[in-house]
Amino acid sequence: MKTSPATGLLRLRGAGCCLFLAWLVFSGVCFQGTDSTATLRAKISPLQCRPSLGQKLCVPCKGFTAFPESGIMYWLANGSFVDELYPSGAVRETDTVEKAAGKVLRLERTLIFRSFTWRDWHTNFECIIVDPAGLARKMITWMRPAKSTRDTEGSAEAEDPK
Repeated sequence: MKTSPATGLLRLRGAGCCLFLAWLVFSGVCFQGTDSTATLRAKISPLQCRPSLGQKLCVPCKGFTAFPESGIMYWLANGSFVDELYPSGAVRETDTVEKAAGKVLRLERTLIFRSFTWRDWHTNFECIIVDPAGLARKMITWMRPAKSTRDTEGSAEAEDPK
């Protein structure tokens, strides 16, 4: 099979393109650790919450990214996507709300508990932002749940199984 000089040039461009992409990826990894990118890293506000057993609960995750076109925010539950761990929808997340704020993009995504349970108390929920500068993550810190009226009625959920 004969190849034309143009085909060879296209192959070289393809290989050159791959090398260029590899250079971008590896130089970006090295660049992450410098002081100049410390201000570019995504940030998430602290997540502290005092849930009430048996009650609806909304936990907003608020953060920002300096990369408006490529920053994403999502929630994990014990390292899995929330809808995978809670396919019934007992816990779900809203769509991400994006707001431009100067040179950064503010992000907010809320985790909604239909009725907070001890299972939820013992699940590690983590808010994640991923962008070209790296990954930011914050885990919810649960403060001791407040007693709800359901708890005093002898609900099976009222007692901590541990």
